[in-house]
Amino acid sequence: MSLDPLEQRLTHIELDTPDPGRISARVLTLRPKARRASVLRVPAVGLGTIALALAVLYFVPAAAAALAGMPGGGDLLREAGLAGAAGKVTMVGAVAESSGYRITLVGAYADSERTVLLLRTSPSATPEFATMGLTDQFGRSYAMQSGSSDGRTGDLILQFDPLGWPDGTTGARVTLRLNSVHRFSYDSAAGDWRNGPPVAGTWTLQAAIGVDDAVTLATLSGGQVGGVTCTFGAARTSAATIVIDVYMHRVTPDQLDRRIPDGGKGQPVFQVLLIDPSGDVVTQSYDLSPASQTSDGTVIHLVGFRSVPGNYTVRIVYQGDELDRVLRVP
Repeated sequence: MSLDPLEQRLTHIELDTPDPGRISARVLTLRPKARRASVLRVPAVGLGTIALALAVLYFVPAAAAALAGMPGGGDLLREAGLAGAAGKVTMVGAVAESSGYRITLVGAYADSERTVLLLRTSPSATPEFATMGLTDQFGRSYAMQSGSSDGRTGDLILQFDPLGWPDGTTGARVTLRLNSVHRFSYDSAAGDWRNGPPVAGTWTLQAAIGVDDAVTLATLSGGQVGGVTCTFGAARTSAATIVIDVYMHRVTPDQLDRRIPDGGKGQPVFQVLLIDPSGDVVTQSYDLSPASQTSDGTVIHLVGFRSVPGNYTVRIVYQGDELDRVLRVP
């Protein structure tokens, strides 16, 4: 699916049709909210500490749930940006049926940037996103970052905010609740797939997820691009996700978000691209909202997919100029 990173700032879900058989829905991956420093209050060492230890033991997902391959799931993994982490995707297999629709939670993955659920629907359907919710064992809710579905196969990818403490260390037991779906059907007259009216129901799916650890990478050197100083902050990678903070000094998000008229939507004056070793652009998202502005300019939180180890190119494009840096990813 073609991805325009600047359009990631949209706060509503859009439907787009890259080919006649594919229906996709996406919302902006906003910079994740700061995690709370703690969730459980332990008043004193002793019984409180023992209780916490027991809770941690209870909620750690079994390591045996990790799968090395998912039959027929290769495309699903690639679309979810999990091709490099197939061995760390947890096989779930939970099933819920309601109102004539069967939804299977095939697999799940989590790291410090995102929580990804892989589902299949039969007949092919997409959830009513406004009525859908993901919670963990502590009752905390996680906001949806993006979603993508294939009307031909019923494959559905849902991406949420990263798990909070202590889930990030111990793993989590999450519950996905859906209360309404839309069936996909092919409109032969229009020659396209259509989203049907909502169908009410109750689908509850649970999964135990381990959290994939990230490793810190070498900090990239800065430079000049389009007359602006660009520097880089911490870079890190998990098996599936690469994250880099990019600093554009003395320029505002509004200045970076301008478009050059071309008779259509216009060309973006600024782009951040992550390019994998094979030359494919694997940028998932970055944010140019007012929240990204700092006293010295703009910080861009770049999130991209890691498919294979090797040299990735971080390309900053601004006002017709380019700055390339090579990021070595193990």
